[in-house]
Amino acid sequence: MKLELINNQSQLIENAKRLHSYRAGVNREFYENLIARGATFIVVQIKDDFIFAPSRFVGYIKNSIEKYEYVYNKDVGFDGRDTNQKISKLLGKDREDALLDEKYLRYCERNEITPNNKKREYWPIIIDNIDFVSIEDVFDTSRIKSIESFSDIITNIMMFSNGLDSIYTDQYRPMIFNKDEIIALKIDDSYYFAPAFYAAFKGYKSNNFTFFEATDDEAENIITKLLNQEFKANDYLDEHINIFIKNKVKKFNHRLQKKYCYIDMDATDYKGFLSNMENDSTEKERNVNTRVGQIKFRSSLISKWGECSVTGCKEIGLLRASHIKPWTVSNDYERLDVFNGLLLIPNLDLLFDKGFISFDERGRILISDKLDVKTMEIMNIQEDMCVSLTYEHQKYMDYHRDFIFKG
Repeated sequence: MKLELINNQSQLIENAKRLHSYRAGVNREFYENLIARGATFIVVQIKDDFIFAPSRFVGYIKNSIEKYEYVYNKDVGFDGRDTNQKISKLLGKDREDALLDEKYLRYCERNEITPNNKKREYWPIIIDNIDFVSIEDVFDTSRIKSIESFSDIITNIMMFSNGLDSIYTDQYRPMIFNKDEIIALKIDDSYYFAPAFYAAFKGYKSNNFTFFEATDDEAENIITKLLNQEFKANDYLDEHINIFIKNKVKKFNHRLQKKYCYIDMDATDYKGFLSNMENDSTEKERNVNTRVGQIKFRSSLISKWGECSVTGCKEIGLLRASHIKPWTVSNDYERLDVFNGLLLIPNLDLLFDKGFISFDERGRILISDKLDVKTMEIMNIQEDMCVSLTYEHQKYMDYHRDFIFKG
């Protein structure tokens, strides 16, 4: 029998719960020995209740007394160094903690255990949720559901950012280091980041993780469907996530390279989003939903192009999300379709919107006869301008040439 090291916090919690269940009944002696002899513990705190479990037990997937004793009797043993290294990757470095050591001694006293006289170190897992009464509630996965809306994503990103700034930072930090798919949120000139795995699920309030089994692929599918964009590498966002982490994590000295889905909004949009959460007005909700659609559309264009579709200008804050087939005559699918848009500098956006320029099937610029030479010079329109169009763009560009372009 080979024991495998844990991969996530839910497996740690599950093992802690199983060990805790041994405190009564025929497995009592096994439980006492592990608690008394332990040197490194995970500590699950739920409100004012603390549960301690040694790393050499909780560090293996679905561990149990039967597995533990079988391997131990086969003289394979349990190497605490392996489990400690794995847990540290998930929870950060274990540490001495006078307060937790006092809680440990009280825990032993309450459970009639005589602890060994040795130095102990701890990894805290704090479940700060007013809805939780006991450790049993942690496993009530009926609470946890996939996110359903754009607002759920924004809420989770900000919760994660707040978690990095809180006393729970040692729990949050490994997630952004270890996960490859990241949601990037830009509000004016500020950037916020959260792992897709964290952002894709809801059901826990305050600073809690989703302690249940789910895969990164599930999270990725949920996010890409809601944002209408794929995760992709982005050097620009790599720079900003490194700044983001450096500002929040001391002694950060290595570089992260991730794949991103991107959301771009301004402070006015964000305030409107917060206001809408507190206001059930149907009209207000309709207006905000329209703006959310526009934010999602712009964000997907930024993710796809990363620069002006024509000039290559990379100053994202100056670029406009320009519908090829106008929003007002598009159906719901077309309004959010990334292929129904170009990312343009303001002068090109204005001329394209008014029909003074368009593009042929090969992406070469078409200039209206109604645009005089002087205006072309002022607006810096060059006859050799072009855009890279795919097959998916063609039906929208056909519409633009037929109904918008002043040929």
